[in-house]
Amino acid sequence: MAAGPEDERSRRPHTGAQFPPTQWSLVLGAFAEGRQPDSATLNGLIGSYLGPIYACFRHQFRLTPHDADDLASEFAAKLPDILRAAVRRPPSPQARLRTFIRACAHNFALGWIRKSKAQKQGGGAVHVSYEEIAGWLAESGTGIAVPPEAEVSFDRAWADALFAQANAALAAEYRRAGKTSELEAYLPWLTADPPDGEYKRLAANLGITYDNSRKKLSRLRAAFGQCVQRAVLPTLSDPANMREELEHLQQVWREHGLG
Repeated sequence: MAAGPEDERSRRPHTGAQFPPTQWSLVLGAFAEGRQPDSATLNGLIGSYLGPIYACFRHQFRLTPHDADDLASEFAAKLPDILRAAVRRPPSPQARLRTFIRACAHNFALGWIRKSKAQKQGGGAVHVSYEEIAGWLAESGTGIAVPPEAEVSFDRAWADALFAQANAALAAEYRRAGKTSELEAYLPWLTADPPDGEYKRLAANLGITYDNSRKKLSRLRAAFGQCVQRAVLPTLSDPANMREELEHLQQVWREHGLG
């Protein structure tokens, strides 16, 4: 499913000046200047990735739910340090927060597992230090290799989270407009084509014409596409990469049965 029709402006070549700064770029910019990013911005970025981080730890490393949850929380707590270290090797313009966090989470879990095995007989808590985090970044920046299976588990959870976020935003828009019943009628066909006769049935139920029935679904899909773009934008270091990131998201959705 397309993430929404492009207007005339979106067909023109993008430059960073055409977009507002993203949360990702604001966070990195603040750290680069030696400042602490706005807590709401930083917490929003971290919170949106807790699910994918947990999925990576749970499914890729076969950790128990308890260990995966604890480790995801520990990683989230250290993420500001990871981002602070990252500004020493600024991400390329093509960098995505998704791929950066996925790589760091993978290496964080590897470090935790290695230390767990080494300390198994001695007992005590296992922690991955800031120095270790900075070391990973100094060695390989944002290009840390991640096995394909780790990418799959992380990206599926990331796509699920974005789908849920966009759906929630869409529902809020329709609720504010007093169109909740319309949303409920057309939502089953958000990512699938209605069967023969469905437009007529929907039109009869809503008391509208057949043509209006088709237009309403088209508008719903366009509104959902805008919600998806608003969810993706904060995670890009350069908003001009929106198209490519949306294409990847749609591919994951298709493979995961969401689009």
